[in-house]
Amino acid sequence: MKVCKLGELTDEDARAEGYQSVEELKAVWSLWVGGEWDPEQTVKAIRFKLLSHEVLDMKPICEKSSSNSYGGKSATPTRKHALEF
Repeated sequence: MKVCKLGELTDEDARAEGYQSVEELKAVWSLWVGGEWDPEQTVKAIRFKLLSHEVLDMKPICEKSSSNSYGGKSATPTRKHALEF
């Protein structure tokens, strides 16, 4: 994780976010986060590294039903459990 001010972002940082340059990132910032570009604003950038291109054969934990997609359980505890991680 990188903690810095918006004004310290480089073109490399912008490319990691999917933009060609910091100028392009600035152009869409207000639409993306709903605020003006403030070069003094502190931001956190989290980078992920692809460890493998292998596609895993993953099966769902529970079968999706038309009445409940949480396998018969309430959605609230399921969401709370997910947020613990």
